[in-house]
Amino acid sequence: FASLYGSKVSGFNIDGNQVQNAIDYAKETGMDNLLDFKVGDHHKRFDYPDESFEGAYSFQAIWPFFKIPELDFTAKEIYRVLKPGGIYTCSEYLLTPFFDWEDKEHLELHKLFLPTLAATQSNYPADITAAFERAGFKVLSSKPSSAPAWPLTDQKTDLFLLFRSLIIFLTKVGISPVWVETLINNLLLGGQAWAKAEKMKIADLNWQIVVQKP
Repeated sequence: FASLYGSKVSGFNIDGNQVQNAIDYAKETGMDNLLDFKVGDHHKRFDYPDESFEGAYSFQAIWPFFKIPELDFTAKEIYRVLKPGGIYTCSEYLLTPFFDWEDKEHLELHKLFLPTLAATQSNYPADITAAFERAGFKVLSSKPSSAPAWPLTDQKTDLFLLFRSLIIFLTKVGISPVWVETLINNLLLGGQAWAKAEKMKIADLNWQIVVQKP
């Protein structure tokens, strides 16, 4: 938006290192007059005045880290900082309506893939859109990603298996610590579980939601 339209773009992240990288990038590209980044926590009041922005978006930043009772607060904060007519969109990990907490296979896959995604919570799209509606938004769209991630996971599996064999050998001869082998095993199992979950259409890495403030 900044480079294409000359718009001012602001963003925040809880990770100070990522924020500093963004600040450095803005300076290196000569766009520090248009790009503003700061450390912030989505669980707390946003450090922006009411009706500051014409639009907002998040990418793997909010909904995989919020429990259901916490959704309303953040939805209301997004509503607060948007101008009337402003649009918020996201592309984030969510369960699909086909995921069943009573299904043992679904639960086992979820147990394996959630740490691999570095997520802490698993919500349904309906949980998120309901919070937006309670905040006052109109839901324009809620749909699965157009391109699944599992083809990339499958493509890299053979390479990962080869790397795992090397780590197992290095562990046996005492060169690599045991925790590295454990980590590789967990990542492999998590990736395979994610690929299967996506193929079963019970989870989506980039579920897309678009809402508008009246």
